[in-house]
Amino acid sequence: VDLARLAGFKEAGVICEITNDDGTMARTPEIVEFAKKFGYSVLTIEDLVEYRLAHNI
Repeated sequence: VDLARLAGFKEAGVICEITNDDGTMARTPEIVEFAKKFGYSVLTIEDLVEYRLAHNI
């Protein structure tokens, strides 16, 4: 919801899970590899909190 709000979109949330080929949940190293492969950014909840605090949002 925060990311949608910060981007100026209607507040909405979606949840998904990236999994490994064996069906297990991907962890940070796999997520970073996936993001690099497809040109995505990776951020954490901590990153979002720090941004909001720094910008009084």
